[in-house]
Amino acid sequence: MGLDDALSPLIDALETAQIQISETADTLRDRLDSAEDDPEQLERVQARLDQLHQLARKHRIPPEQLDDLIAGLRAEAARLDHAQADSAALEAAIQAQMAAFDELAADISSKRKAAAAKLAAAVTEAIHQLGMPHGQIEIPITPVADPSARGEQGIDDVVFLISANRGQPPQPLDQIASGGELARVSLAFKTLTAAFDPVETFIFDEVDTGIGGAIAEIVGRHLRTLGQTRQVFCVTHLPQVAAQGQHQIQVQKHHLE
Repeated sequence: MGLDDALSPLIDALETAQIQISETADTLRDRLDSAEDDPEQLERVQARLDQLHQLARKHRIPPEQLDDLIAGLRAEAARLDHAQADSAALEAAIQAQMAAFDELAADISSKRKAAAAKLAAAVTEAIHQLGMPHGQIEIPITPVADPSARGEQGIDDVVFLISANRGQPPQPLDQIASGGELARVSLAFKTLTAAFDPVETFIFDEVDTGIGGAIAEIVGRHLRTLGQTRQVFCVTHLPQVAAQGQHQIQVQKHHLE
């Protein structure tokens, strides 16, 4: 077989390809002509191109990077969808915890009210012994005014009220009690609740104001009882109180000429 015979199939293939290319070119020209004859289509294409360029300028990227931007935005949207689902699950968990909190807080509130009545009666009896024969302690417990204020202390608002004299309406302890009255009420509370109080050291001043004799001795015994489990410092002018301490420190005041 000669060289011409070997190349003949290749030449035929090239001629066929040339014909196909020519036909394809004609088809493309026809379509281009058709597009040029359709101004609305051209306008739509141009508007789309303008929109793409505007988006590229807005995001400060080349137009060819818009595909990557769109992919990134879609991924972010999917992440946010998952986050929304997670948020709903978290909200449901919070509501469940709040329901459990309300149940426990209601139980604590009920027990607190019962204990408050007993404590108020015990403190009232104690301050009668400490020289306040007409004193009356009340511990009203009411729901907190602001529900958002509920916390580790529960759902109650606790106030300590005192009526120091006969016929006097109970008022907040920290607002009307004198220094001596406050010290004795505090002593009564601390003596009764020492087993539950983590404070290791107590300091009492003016606890003996307006008392003497047998009442002063009773105050001293209360201080000594409290001192069995805690460290107690007491500033006093009465020997009946000072005598109950394990140690005494005398403080004197001198005027210098």
